[in-house]
Amino acid sequence: MRKVLSRTIATGGAVLLLVFGGGAAVQATSTPNGDPGILAGYRTVTADSLILWNAASGGSSVGTWTWGQCFYWSAVEGSNRYRTSTGSGSTVWVGAESQWSSAGC
Repeated sequence: MRKVLSRTIATGGAVLLLVFGGGAAVQATSTPNGDPGILAGYRTVTADSLILWNAASGGSSVGTWTWGQCFYWSAVEGSNRYRTSTGSGSTVWVGAESQWSSAGC
């Protein structure tokens, strides 16, 4: 165990990939807006309005949220869109570009 601990300090993320199988660790490096390690969270709409889509890529507009709306996202998919849901529980997608929303609520 002591050898593994000293190797963890020396190699950083390499041991993490071995211990956790690689999938989660690699996924943590490909997050929206360059936020390392953040795979889900809350955002606040900072645009005048943000279109809600019925598909991760393409799809149709199914509504809008306005400035100040807080939402929880669980993934970034398709055309750089956050997977989220409406108050009624419907799954929708909104643009993940940082100019349209900011981290936190």
